[in-house]
Amino acid sequence: MKPELHLFIVWEQAAPMMQPIMQDILTKFKVKKAYQIYWTPSLFSSNLSRFYSQDLPPCSEKEMHCGRGPFFCIIVLDERPAYGPRQTSKGVLTVNTNVFDSKSLYRQWTGGGHKIHATNTPAECSRDLNLLLGYDPDTFLLNHPMNWDGQCPVLHQDLRGTHGWEDLRQLFSVLNATTDYVVLRNFEHLPNIYSTELHGDIDLLVRDPVDVAYLLNGQKVFPEPYRIHYRVPVGGQSVLFDFRHVGDGYMDENWEMSIMQNKTYSSKGLFTPNPRDYFYSLLYHAAIHKPFIAPDYFERLSMMAKQMEIADFTPDTMTDPRLLKSFLDAYLNSRNYQYTVPLDLSVFFNRSLLDRS
Repeated sequence: MKPELHLFIVWEQAAPMMQPIMQDILTKFKVKKAYQIYWTPSLFSSNLSRFYSQDLPPCSEKEMHCGRGPFFCIIVLDERPAYGPRQTSKGVLTVNTNVFDSKSLYRQWTGGGHKIHATNTPAECSRDLNLLLGYDPDTFLLNHPMNWDGQCPVLHQDLRGTHGWEDLRQLFSVLNATTDYVVLRNFEHLPNIYSTELHGDIDLLVRDPVDVAYLLNGQKVFPEPYRIHYRVPVGGQSVLFDFRHVGDGYMDENWEMSIMQNKTYSSKGLFTPNPRDYFYSLLYHAAIHKPFIAPDYFERLSMMAKQMEIADFTPDTMTDPRLLKSFLDAYLNSRNYQYTVPLDLSVFFNRSLLDRS
């Protein structure tokens, strides 16, 4: 298998065992860098919450268990990765057993519990490395080609995004390296141009909305548990996001999965639906999630249909409810998709259109 980058964290309460842990790591992996990291004391619980995607308020059990002072971060290269099933906090998963078993050993050495953190997969390493140090694995290896020099620089820095994102380009670069997502619509001018007044919120389709909310340092706008509307600090302003997720009824779950699996990477640096999914999901949104189709959708959808040579889509399709329903029925039936009621009760659901025959 291809060599993999991984990282270990030795939290403050495990620091007395740092020397034997490092000695053991050196026998198993190529150590690339080691850091001692200080988070701002008043923001420690916020950093910890975002890192673990859990609500961990000040003096939480996990914080007291791990410690809230400086910790060590060790980045390693596993030259011979091996994978197998292991019991994790999320059930039995297939993980890098070299890293996982070492983590389990170091947890025993430090009295049990979770005073040692390590990444189970390359995807988890990419997420943690981005948040902690602002690197994706490939860039990190490019910038640090040599093995560890024995030094342990001290870094006084919080997780990336703690004090807001510089701009949407930086935000999407982190999303690209850390999670699976698609910008559903209105992405034509992103990430260079954005205005809440002109473009409204940014609709993302994701697999884990809780993780994405913590990742982006988003704050809920509304208290209702079904609302997925978040405010994210970007460039000194609040950018509004909706975090739709697979299985939320916003669209048929199989359609949501297909959009995720068949997404395309835009030259502007973000993931979008492929042209066919974009056209039909946009039409579905305009017809099902709105009481009527807004004028700006007419021109956009007509242009897209012409480019894709969808011959049975005519100007009358969007103005005649029966034709519109028939057109949507034909597409959904061809893919075995269903009309679905969103779990988010704030989303309009056009039942009157569905009653058309």
